Amino acid sequence: MEIQRSTPYGILIILITVLFSCSYYQHKEDAETIRTDSLLSIYIDSIAVNPLKVVSILRDNQRNVSDSLNYYYLQQTISRCYYFGNRIDSAFLLTDEILRYIEKQPEMNNRLRKLSGDTYNSRGVFFQEMNQWDSAIVCLHNASEALLQANVQNRLPAIHIYINMADSYQHKGDYGWAGFYYRKALFLSDSIGMGDKMNYSIYSGLAKLYLELENYPLSDSYFKKAEQYWDKGNEYEQYYFANSRGNYYYVTKEYDDALIWFQRANTIVADFSQPIYRSIVEGNIGEIYLLKEQPDSARLYLERSVASFGQTVLQQPGTKFYIDGLFASLALQENNLQEAARLLEQPYDTLHTDLLYQYYHHKRLEELYRKKKDYAKAYNYRKKADLCGDSIRNMKTENSIRETDFRYRQDTILLKKNISITRAEAKAYQWK
Repeated sequence: MEIQRSTPYGILIILITVLFSCSYYQHKEDAETIRTDSLLSIYIDSIAVNPLKVVSILRDNQRNVSDSLNYYYLQQTISRCYYFGNRIDSAFLLTDEILRYIEKQPEMNNRLRKLSGDTYNSRGVFFQEMNQWDSAIVCLHNASEALLQANVQNRLPAIHIYINMADSYQHKGDYGWAGFYYRKALFLSDSIGMGDKMNYSIYSGLAKLYLELENYPLSDSYFKKAEQYWDKGNEYEQYYFANSRGNYYYVTKEYDDALIWFQRANTIVADFSQPIYRSIVEGNIGEIYLLKEQPDSARLYLERSVASFGQTVLQQPGTKFYIDGLFASLALQENNLQEAARLLEQPYDTLHTDLLYQYYHHKRLEELYRKKKDYAKAYNYRKKADLCGDSIRNMKTENSIRETDFRYRQDTILLKKNISITRAEAKAYQWK
C-alpha cells in the first residue's frame, strides 16, 4: 500500500549531528573554530525550515575563515541544507568534495574523523532518499567506524546511525540485521540515559519492523510504547510514527483508525519544505477512501498526491506502478472500465516493482475482466495473484523465522557475556 519516505531518522541525525559537531572541539581551539561551532549551533533549527537562508549565511561566513577544516565543517552543513532544499545532486557533490579534502590530509586527527563520520552519515541519508540501500549501508558503516575512531565521548550520533542502518536493512528485507541495529540503538540509548530522547524513534522503527513481519501483537505493543514519547518527538519523528501507525490500521483493516492517523500525519507535513512527504500521506489517504468506497474523496487526495510528487518522481517505475494502480482501482470503483484497462494494461518493469504491488495489480486485472465478463482472463489473473500471494507469505514466514533466530542468537550471546561478567565479578569479590 504505502510508499514510506525513507528515514525520518536520517533527517533527525542530520539535525542532531550538527549540534554535537558544534561543541566537540571547543576547549583548546582557536577563536575561529569556536565562532564556527557557535554559528552552526545557532542555525541548527533552521536547516529543515529555511535551508536556503542558512546556506546564504554559511556561505558568507566561509569567506571569512582561514582554517580549511572550519571551512569544510560549514560545507558539510551546507550539503545538509541542500538535502532539505530538494537539491540532492548538489548535496552529493559537496560531500564528494569534503571526502576528497579529508583523504588529502597528511594525518588524521579526531576532528577530521568527526567530519568524516558526519559526511558519510549524510551520504548514507542521501542514498536512502534515492532508495539505494546497499550504498546507504556502506556509508553508514563508514560513519560509525569514523566516529568510533574519533573517540567521540557523546554517543548520541551513533544511536542515530544505528537507527538509519536498521531502516536501510529493513527496506532491503533483511529483518534480522534490522532488528539487530534497532536493539543496538535501544541498548546504547538506555545505557547512556537517553531513553526519553531516543526511544520514540527506536520503538517506532521496531513497530514498523514487526508490522512488516505480520507480528501484529508485538507491532502494536511497540507502537504503544512509542506513543508514550509523542510529545518528545520532533515533527519528522511524529510524521513517521503517524504514517506508520496509519499503515498498521490499514493492514489490520481498521480503516477509520487508519484515516485518523493519516490525517494527523498530513497536518504535520503541511509545512515541510519537501512536498514528497505530503504526496505519500495523501496517497495513503486516497487509498483509505477507496477502501471505504468514497470515490470522490479518493480522487481528491490521489490527484493532490500526484501534484505533489512531480513528474520526475512519477517517472520512477515503482512510483508510477503504485500510483497508476490506485487510479485503476478508482476507475474500477466508478465502473469506468476503459480507463481501468488503459492504466492496467500498460507495460511495466516488474523487476523494479514490489511483489506486493504486483499482487494488487493482478487482483485489479482479475476484477476488470470479471466486470467485462471475460471469465477466462479473470481466472488467469486470479492464479497469478495467488502465486504472488504464496510467494509473499513464504517470504514473510522465512523472514520471520530468520529474524527470530537472529534475535535468539544475539540474546544468547549477550546472556553468555553477562554470565561471564558476573562470574568475573564474583571471583574478584573473593579477593576483597
